[in-house]
Amino acid sequence: MSKTYTTSNTAVDQLAALLARLPSEAHFRVHRAYDITVPPEWQFPHRRNEDLHVVFVRGGTGSYLLDRVHEPLARGKLIFVSNGFPHSGHQARADPPRILPIRFGLYDNRAGRAMVSSRPPFAVAVRVRRVLAIESLFEAHFAHYARGLTALRQGLCGALIHVILAELLLALREGERETDRRLARVREFITNNPADRTPLAGLARMAQLSPKYFSRLFRSQVGLTPATFRVRVRCRHARYLLENTTRSIKDVAHALNYPDPYAFSKQFKQVVGQPPSAFRG
Repeated sequence: MSKTYTTSNTAVDQLAALLARLPSEAHFRVHRAYDITVPPEWQFPHRRNEDLHVVFVRGGTGSYLLDRVHEPLARGKLIFVSNGFPHSGHQARADPPRILPIRFGLYDNRAGRAMVSSRPPFAVAVRVRRVLAIESLFEAHFAHYARGLTALRQGLCGALIHVILAELLLALREGERETDRRLARVREFITNNPADRTPLAGLARMAQLSPKYFSRLFRSQVGLTPATFRVRVRCRHARYLLENTTRSIKDVAHALNYPDPYAFSKQFKQVVGQPPSAFRG
C-alpha cells in the first residue's frame, strides 16, 4: 500500500519529472547522510527543508506528518520529501525509529549549481516489499558517505540516490502492497534470531500457512526464498560480530550454529563476496 501527498498534480508524476532530468541534464549530490537510532529528544515540528530528503526505516516506531497526513514509521517504510514541503517527525520512546536518512540536492551538470524546482513541493511514502534490496542501497550509500566524499564517492552517492528514487517510483507505480502480517511475524523472528535453525515447516506454522504456500508467498512479497533471506540475515549478523567484537571466526561460526568454521566461511564468502577474515580489524 502506498500513499502520496502533493500540493498540486500527482506526486508520482512530479517524482518522475524529477528523475527525467537525470543523467543528461542534472545529477544528485549528497549533503548529509546518517545511520541512526533516533535519540530520546528526537522530534521536529512543521519543518520545511531547503534540500531534498529521503529516509528508509530499518525498524522501531514513530510517525511522520506529511503536511497534515499521518504516516506511521515501521520497518520497510520509504519516504521522500521535496524541498519546501511541510513535515513533522515524532517517535515512540519505548521503541525509537532506526532510520537511514539522506539529504541531497539536484545540481546542473554544466554549471554545477543547485537547481531550483518551479514545481510545487511534494512528498511520497510507501511500505516497500523488497525491504532487503532497498536497505542494501541505503547501506551502500552510507558506507561511501562515511568514508569521506572524494569526487568519486560523491559520484557514487549520487548514483545510488538515483537508484533509490527510481525504486521508489517503481514501487509507487506498481502499487506495492504491504507485506502480509503473517509473513512479517516470521521475518521479524528470523531477523531477531539469526542463529535459529527452525525448519521451513516450523516457520510456516508460525505464519499459519502450509509450507508450500508459505514459501511461494514469502518469495513473492520479500523477493527472496525463506532460506536465502535467512542466510543473508545470518551473514549480516556475522559481519557485525566480526567488525565489532573480538570473537574469533570459529566463535562466530559456533554462535550462529554452523557445523564448523569452514562451512561458515564458505557461505559467508558466497553471500558477502569476501571471506570473514576481510572484516577483522
